[in-house]
Amino acid sequence: MSTPQTLSRWLWPTTVEDDGPAALWRERAWRWTVLLLTLGFAFVGARELRLALRPELARHAPWRISSAVGEAPTAARGFDTTSEGLPNIFFQTQSEPAPWIEFDLGSPRDITLVRVVNRLDCCRDWANPLVVEASDDRARWRQLARREEPFDTWRAVFPETRARYVRLRVPRPTQLNLSWVEIR
Repeated sequence: MSTPQTLSRWLWPTTVEDDGPAALWRERAWRWTVLLLTLGFAFVGARELRLALRPELARHAPWRISSAVGEAPTAARGFDTTSEGLPNIFFQTQSEPAPWIEFDLGSPRDITLVRVVNRLDCCRDWANPLVVEASDDRARWRQLARREEPFDTWRAVFPETRARYVRLRVPRPTQLNLSWVEIR
């Protein structure tokens, strides 16, 4: 028997152990449910795998911020949040109308995910709301995602877009500091 015939008989049985019509329909519904759940999990799993296999672009990318507190730099490349005795952040802006951090990916790149880890020891509401924006020229920005609620970790997945610059911005007066940013 060929595979399509086997699958067809499995999906649409004509008899079951308990030979009542209700039992037959229950068995058919159960088998279709199993098939649809399996296909759904396979699709979701494949999508997650594709996201995980994309290169991580923020880790070593040059970045700049709208302002800095004290002697902290307003621009750098890469980030390290493991310094002893310091809060788990890699930048902090001054209090200003709409603080931001911008990553330069070097050339236009396809992106579909930004993962942000907020400062964990305090001040979670400083990054609220947080907007992910993309641009090719630093002049015209398009919004990719927006988070309204305070968060520890935010995983923003959006339709694939091509951009050279990725900016995280809080569109209100506040300070901004984050622990980690991942762009894929």
